[in-house]
Amino acid sequence: MKDVLSEIIAHKQQEVDKQKKLFHLKEIEKRIELQLDKTLSLKEALLSSSHGIIAEFKRK
Repeated sequence: MKDVLSEIIAHKQQEVDKQKKLFHLKEIEKRIELQLDKTLSLKEALLSSSHGIIAEFKRK
């Protein structure tokens, strides 16, 4: 079991290292800040989407 887990950890570490080379920390932080500045609206998302929601509200 330990061997499989060790393989998974090693593989994930390689993936993380590869992603670190592709993106610099400052670039990721900038992307996060841009996303945080946006205020999300459920109403706007539903009105602009071609999909709808079927929902039911039950009282206790």
